[in-house]
Amino acid sequence: MARAAKKAAQAKTLEQRLWEAADALRGNQEPSEYKHVVLGLVFLKYISDRFEARYKDIEAALSDPNSDDYIPNEARRQTFLEDRDEYRSHSVFWVPAEARWEYIQNSAGDASKIGTVIDDAMDLIERENRSLNPDPPMSLVVIA
Repeated sequence: MARAAKKAAQAKTLEQRLWEAADALRGNQEPSEYKHVVLGLVFLKYISDRFEARYKDIEAALSDPNSDDYIPNEARRQTFLEDRDEYRSHSVFWVPAEARWEYIQNSAGDASKIGTVIDDAMDLIERENRSLNPDPPMSLVVIA
């Protein structure tokens, strides 16, 4: 019986799985309310995936002795892997370690804290990527 249920779950389409996930997230909220949560999570996952892809590209180039970018010193390679400009120069947002999807996924086991983890991740990303907040607070200039 358990095997049949597992096989039925595997047969679900991506659309069905996404719809079920949206229903679980929604709870008693109206769609106009939870769409912001879902869109925020989609954005967070997307920029984290782009960051990870760029990270792997940099890591591969720096670790390959046949590459022009090869750096034999591991500590120095790590410095380049954490250099924000290596990402921004390829139109990739800088994603701090505590905002990366893997970190969020590992924190998801504690349901009481996951909301805070996600909020903190979004705050970190906004703080580290000024282009996401193009209008800094204006200060008033008083001329006496």
